[in-house]
Amino acid sequence: MPARDLSPTPIPSQALLDALQVELGFERAGSLATLRDRASRRLERQEARRQINLENIARRTLDRVAIDAAGAIDPLWLARFAESAAEIEDESLQDLWSRALAQEATRPGAISLRTLTVLRDLSGPHVSLFAGFARFAINNFVMRLEEAFFEGKGLAPDDLLLFEELGLLRPGSGQVKTFKSQSEDSYVTHLLYRDQVLRVTHETNKKPLALPCHRLTAAGAELAEILPVEEDSDYIVGMTGWLAKRGYRVAQARINARSDRNTVTSHSPFCELYPYDRRRRLKRAGR
Repeated sequence: MPARDLSPTPIPSQALLDALQVELGFERAGSLATLRDRASRRLERQEARRQINLENIARRTLDRVAIDAAGAIDPLWLARFAESAAEIEDESLQDLWSRALAQEATRPGAISLRTLTVLRDLSGPHVSLFAGFARFAINNFVMRLEEAFFEGKGLAPDDLLLFEELGLLRPGSGQVKTFKSQSEDSYVTHLLYRDQVLRVTHETNKKPLALPCHRLTAAGAELAEILPVEEDSDYIVGMTGWLAKRGYRVAQARINARSDRNTVTSHSPFCELYPYDRRRRLKRAGR
């Protein structure tokens, strides 16, 4: 005869029982006769919660978008958005989803269906971590400065691997972004970084500027654009130093207006930037 199991029967915690009852409609003493009623109540609670989430996101969106500035949203896109956004209860994530909806309403096609899929799988901590990286984004890339720079900003090498797994960053660390000259006489190009425009010049235009970089995926670039982050002055200093070592000069201006994300129509006067060691020498010379 097999030995009897004399260990005590585990007693579920009240918190677990409450969760099973609320989320799954489970009743320990429930009968088959009331099964349909339990299922109906569970679905009703779920749909009510989903509706609350959607309405919270809709209110946040309307706070951001002027009605006369919004365009028509593709019905398929909106259906896909609603299906995923209805599950979002975290307020910080609801804020991000509302930003995605506002972006699509004002610039139809700005947020792809693929981006909605990537966004659906992001947790609050994922978004917070990516926001720390997205503040360095220049369109679809982040210039690859020394590892110590990013570690000083709270970003470890493993974080970049996580961004790759989440579909936000393209794999590979040896990528280069090339910029051709916008002038025939000498080298000139412009980098649009948040609310700043950086003018990069060189006395010769024989070869284009090649920046080592981390390349964002299309989804990563679209999310980086809507995250509420500001430019980082240390990052601008780091880029300026890297460029100065290769004979480039950098001037900075604040963007006042754009006709689209890549076209600046008004900016402040340009002010030349100097790498840290040159600024220190000029200060000593009293200039």
